[in-house]
Amino acid sequence: MITLPTNQWVEVHLPHNLNDGKFGAALDTGGKHSMIALNPDNGRMYMNGGDYNGTGSGGSYRQQTFSFIPTDPNSWIIEHPECGSGNVQPKHPDFTGWFWDSKRQCFWLVPGVMANADPGNCPGETSGNTSDPGFDKDHLMQWSPTTKLWTSHWGKWNPQHGNPAPPWQSVYDPVNDTIIRPYCQNNTALDIINAETGAWSFVRYGLNAIGKNWCIDKSYLSVDYVARKIYSITGGRLYSISLDNLSTFADLGSTPQGDTSAENKTVWDSNNNVLIYHAYPYDWWAYDPKTLKWTALPNLTASGLTASGRIMGFDRISNCIIVWGQNLNQPNPRLEPGIPYMFLYRYGQQTGVTIQVAKGITVHV
Repeated sequence: MITLPTNQWVEVHLPHNLNDGKFGAALDTGGKHSMIALNPDNGRMYMNGGDYNGTGSGGSYRQQTFSFIPTDPNSWIIEHPECGSGNVQPKHPDFTGWFWDSKRQCFWLVPGVMANADPGNCPGETSGNTSDPGFDKDHLMQWSPTTKLWTSHWGKWNPQHGNPAPPWQSVYDPVNDTIIRPYCQNNTALDIINAETGAWSFVRYGLNAIGKNWCIDKSYLSVDYVARKIYSITGGRLYSISLDNLSTFADLGSTPQGDTSAENKTVWDSNNNVLIYHAYPYDWWAYDPKTLKWTALPNLTASGLTASGRIMGFDRISNCIIVWGQNLNQPNPRLEPGIPYMFLYRYGQQTGVTIQVAKGITVHV
């Protein structure tokens, strides 16, 4: 196990050629768009989807599910193989909603970008934009880390108001037992799904503080479950949405560097109550909602590697920010040496607290 200092990035070598019996995966050769989320019951991070390299005949848009402990380089496990275990699995997820459901003790996959892939298809799986027997495309799905089986819920994603643009992330609210998924229709709107019944509702927002449209489309969503707020960055501005009143949003102003990426990445550090923002490719910032101030963070490891990546998460048990994955053949020499590594950063030593978010439901934050 790796001991992490505070305020210092640490590199951890990613596994090479993890093999699931068919395509395998080479995580240390670059990647993007995978989603990672914590299972608080066993302390492992679970990764699903994404655009990263397979071995053999495998292409992008991987169908494996991995788990790992960030501070243990030898902890990587393929939890669900590329080509089937059980009767169904998602078909080529790229960037999707992926989060832990504390009520049902499972992960949800919410359709976002589910791609076509050729090569890289399994036996009986076509390269077309439709489901195949055993491979569901654009379905809301659950995956159990206990049974290691996928199940589909309510058929193909089909909100009543349509689906004008594919969002890339979703969140779960354990208090209201709802799944929240943004999409872009001139301004940001939200799909809201009752996780028990599948019933739909939605809200649409107006102009931001400077009188312009704003769209959460390809940006991360970061949740402060204590203050009951969702944070996201889009168009160079920071926004928050109230979980207790989803029709309300706040424009919190410009980010320190404007709009650096179409894929704005943030995580909520629940141990230190700050929002961590990766202004790709080089820069890192922390936003404190109490002071409303941004603070620049370091971006180098002790050995001089630049901490950067296209996949990001926060592990509150290991108490670290996680980032990895870059484009293959990254043209910038500052980033290319970092491709084989996952980078870890501990903002502070706080350990968080456990709160009751609903009757019978507690969440460690």
